[in-house]
Amino acid sequence: MTTSSRAHSFNAAADQYAASRPSYPPALFDCIEQLTSRPLASARVADIGAGTGIATALLRERGADVIGVEPGDAMAAKFHTLLPDVPIIRGDGNALPLADASHDLIAYAQSWQWTDTTRSVCVEEAAKAVVASYVEVA
Repeated sequence: MTTSSRAHSFNAAADQYAASRPSYPPALFDCIEQLTSRPLASARVADIGAGTGIATALLRERGADVIGVEPGDAMAAKFHTLLPDVPIIRGDGNALPLADASHDLIAYAQSWQWTDTTRSVCVEEAAKAVVASYVEVA
């Protein structure tokens, strides 16, 4: 089974994933703000591998102007059901479907491991291009 097929395997259980997947602690977003030296409020954020939108919703609650990027059909459909007013773009972390300098922050909440590790340096370079003022890929 390839990394991509494992990532897409979540499609079969999108409803269960949304119902059971634990959320993220508020301290995580405090740390993001501290590490980037900027508030999430009004930051342009792309949540890569957004799944059903768990991190996306929390980023939005912090005031971020957030979009989701998700490769899976069922996960993207569940995302749209749960967050109907948040844009979702079909794509994955291996080839970001985003314009250069279009975002302030790129998040891979629980999806970095689904990227192709033989291309991870290229993915990091692509992420740097998308982020308006590069801080760090962590």
